[in-house]
Amino acid sequence: MSPCFGCTPVSVLRDLPGQLGIGRRRVATLVQRGTLVRLDRYLVVGSCLVNRAAEDHRFAHRLKLDRLLLTYPECVASHESAALVRDLPLYGLPPYAIATRAWGAWRGGADGRVRIAPLPPHHVGEVDGLAATSLPRTVVDLARSVSMRGAVVVGDAALRRGVDRIALLQTLNEVATWVDLGRARQVMDFLDSRSESALESLSRVIFHEYGVPPPEPQYEIDLGSRCYRVDFYWKDFNTIGEADGRVKYTGELDATRSPEQVVWEEKLREDALRDSGWKVVRWTYDQMLRQTDETVARILRRLQA
Repeated sequence: MSPCFGCTPVSVLRDLPGQLGIGRRRVATLVQRGTLVRLDRYLVVGSCLVNRAAEDHRFAHRLKLDRLLLTYPECVASHESAALVRDLPLYGLPPYAIATRAWGAWRGGADGRVRIAPLPPHHVGEVDGLAATSLPRTVVDLARSVSMRGAVVVGDAALRRGVDRIALLQTLNEVATWVDLGRARQVMDFLDSRSESALESLSRVIFHEYGVPPPEPQYEIDLGSRCYRVDFYWKDFNTIGEADGRVKYTGELDATRSPEQVVWEEKLREDALRDSGWKVVRWTYDQMLRQTDETVARILRRLQA
């Protein structure tokens, strides 16, 4: 089977003959036909990847990052870009890739930004051959540069991955001499590995923003015949909160159950909890983020009912 040159990753143009095992004239023909797409004078990428990037914003960001790191090979992926290559959930993804180097000048552009900051060896790792800041450093960088919502989504996920809170605090102390970390310390105090999804992390932050009494995450309720674990529990208000992410109903995490079966089991579960005297309030990702005032007001009414 002949190779698909349209799947060529971001590459230096002059290196392609050796990389692809073809002559320079053939490379020039592929560029002329649009099979290889020029990113600038020196870099090209396969057209299939360009088409995929048009439909997938995370993949589009990765192409921008590959381009940035080839242009500045002394850099490592950092901030949101490091979180993306480590497959962490993100609240928001900037339109440009971000990398950091320990020396040189700051660089900025529509597709890439280069930051300058110390990079101790233990703050750098590798993901599939690509240099990126370590998980603790990535969490700390975001805690001091993005909104609390964005930082908590990544930080909670890092804790779920097994990152030690002590390692996060140690990294925070190591960078404390570089910048003011007041906001970052607030984020660290707020992180909770019990949040099992980005929606649960965002919900906790929004509760904090709106002054909603903080619930207990992932609380187990024993009904005698069966024990249920709920997303949130407000003990003083006898109220259960359920953050309904789409994955809960698509079966992505449990191939043994169909979406219909998941929905039916959720209904039976909620009926059992209501019949036992608990109040239940549910919300989706879209409701919490795009109808925030109305959703928070509904939750407060349920707490006070």
